[in-house]
Amino acid sequence: MLIFIGASHHHLEIGALERLTSGAANLTAEINRQPGSTRGFVVLATCNRLEIYLDATEFHDSVGAVTAAVASTTGLDLATVTGWLEVRFGTAAIEHLFSVASGLDSMVLGEAEIAGQVRLALARAQDDRSTTPLLERLFQTASRVSRRVSSNTNLGASGRSIVAVALDITAAQLGSLADKHVLLLGTGAYARVALAALRAQGCERVSVFSASGSDRAREFAASHDVEVVTELGAALQDCDVVVASSGVHGTLLDHDHVAAVMALRSAAGRTAPLPIVDLALPRDVSPEVAAVRGVTVIDLEAVREAAVAQEAGSLMGEAHGIVVSAAHDFEQESAARALAPAVVALRTHVYDVMDDEVARVRASCDENTALEVEKSLRRLAGALLHTPAVRAREVAIGGQPHEYTQALQTLFGIEMPEGCPVVSNSVLSPTTLP
Repeated sequence: MLIFIGASHHHLEIGALERLTSGAANLTAEINRQPGSTRGFVVLATCNRLEIYLDATEFHDSVGAVTAAVASTTGLDLATVTGWLEVRFGTAAIEHLFSVASGLDSMVLGEAEIAGQVRLALARAQDDRSTTPLLERLFQTASRVSRRVSSNTNLGASGRSIVAVALDITAAQLGSLADKHVLLLGTGAYARVALAALRAQGCERVSVFSASGSDRAREFAASHDVEVVTELGAALQDCDVVVASSGVHGTLLDHDHVAAVMALRSAAGRTAPLPIVDLALPRDVSPEVAAVRGVTVIDLEAVREAAVAQEAGSLMGEAHGIVVSAAHDFEQESAARALAPAVVALRTHVYDVMDDEVARVRASCDENTALEVEKSLRRLAGALLHTPAVRAREVAIGGQPHEYTQALQTLFGIEMPEGCPVVSNSVLSPTTLP
């Protein structure tokens, strides 16, 4: 059973989402410590969503285990976490991931960054050995669907992204960013995206400061041809724009620090406002910084307000159609795969019986006669097994794989391999909660 548990900017305020994602770094280890019936999972944590995709044998046990893990890593009470998390499964879970990977569920419709984040989430789960073949196929298919949506529609053609929208807001305040000095806080994925967006706007003077250590900052600076800074206070006095995206635990810029910097800037005759773009979750910039005179904080909430729903029209409908079709195809393939071990078990059973009969014939007849009997029995076995193999796919797609396996057990006494659906469908599920 595929299950989605998560929350995003769609139904949570950024502050609540920040608290929910605060323990994301420890979530994998905590889920592994929880009792439950989860075969595997993948955690997708970005600046505007926390999502966990499960391959589970039991619905309630698995949802309860993951919810408890989120509560444990965030320090929030279980009732709060339960109220914040959304649960989907089966078709709804598959379609949701495909929509997310394609940028259809993003704060900025059609954003490109999310596709890379989906691939990274799978890679991390593979490194942690927390995934399963079903989840790997799901995420790999999501990446293919994302590419199909991108190539078949123009939703991502404008290059709009969370970073791009934030920089548009900044440019509206300062004018062109081409002649501005920008300070990057952080050296991760968003810093690379921000740097690319800045250069696309003609900005050439960029400095980078990293709270995780000067070596990492120097490596980033060398590989991206930017200036590295080691003293944050002096860098803040000299820059025109700050783009924060480190996501470290604990804020990099608080009220008193920024107020002191602004006082020094004012004393030096620098009266221009200082926009601070905070794309990190958890926040890099304390909310109180927005009260400092001369400072404008452009955070994820501001981006969400600026990214007004776009009139995508038929393009959005076309993209949604691709997602729905791909989810249907994935379900059919998964259903067929779910019964493959049962078909193999039936084939093994039939050929074992045939081999016993051939051995009996060979013991009482000459070799030529035994070979002819064996050829005839193999043709007969192949003909008899063809219809059960076809029916396996039909009943699996129809949602009754357990009836197939129960019939094999009843008629032939075959023990089903582990993982075969014997009570309910282990791959497909209804889209409404039980």
